[in-house]
Order: sequence, then C-alpha cells, then structure tokens
Amino acid sequence: MKAAAVAIFLALIFIFGCASTNSQSEMSGGKELRDFNGTKILVEIADKPTMLEQGLMGRTELCDNCGMLFVYNQDVQDGYWMRGMRMRIDIAFLDENYRPVKIYQNLPVCEMDPCQIYYPGKPYRYVLEVNANKSREIFGS
Repeated sequence: MKAAAVAIFLALIFIFGCASTNSQSEMSGGKELRDFNGTKILVEIADKPTMLEQGLMGRTELCDNCGMLFVYNQDVQDGYWMRGMRMRIDIAFLDENYRPVKIYQNLPVCEMDPCQIYYPGKPYRYVLEVNANKSREIFGS
C-alpha cells in the first residue's frame, strides 16, 4: 500500500514537472549550442510568438558567445527594430541554410519611439542577434 502511494506521488511530481517544463519552454524556447561558420554560439531559441515579439528587449548584456536565434517556419521579410534595447547588438538575417542575407552591425539602442526599422531586403528564415561587432567574427566583414 505504501509503495503504491509513493509511486502515485512520484508520478504526480513527474507529470506536474513536465507540465511546468513545457510552459517554460513555450516561453523561453530553450538554449542550444550552435555552430555558425565555425564559431560556437550559445543561442536562446525564439520560436514561439511571445519570444519572437520579446527578443532581447530590456536586457543589458549577453555573454561573449551568446545570442538569440529567431526561428520562422517559412521565409519572411519583416523588419526588426531596436525598441526597448539597452545594449548595442548585431542583427544577422539568415536564409534557410543559415547563410547571411543581410547583417546590421553595432546597432544603437532605442528606448523611445520612433525607432528605426531594419529590413533585410530579401526573404529570410532565421535571425541571429549577438553582441555588437560579433557578427564580424562569425561571418567575416
């Protein structure tokens, strides 16, 4: 009887733990170590609407080899802006093979509207945001 109660208790902990993890992953998207042109970057994956909208807004720093990778299910052409950013970053718009479509470097912060919108001029599938000037190390030039 005690063994059955313990088993049920552990099963409930597991179930609620998984539910908690799932709701967190919907918000954070998780982290992965990705290789971009031989440079390893620990990226936060933004593939849910909340993260795609929030991005790095409000953050004051990223570790040297950290970034955020925005993932879209299909090619898009939307622009990105820096509203609410508190640090300078690079934005690399990437195609389905992670090749750069357009890179903007050392973008200034923008705490209040109007903020410039940065367009790649071509369709893209991913966007990589990293510390200012880090894209030179990753993609060259």
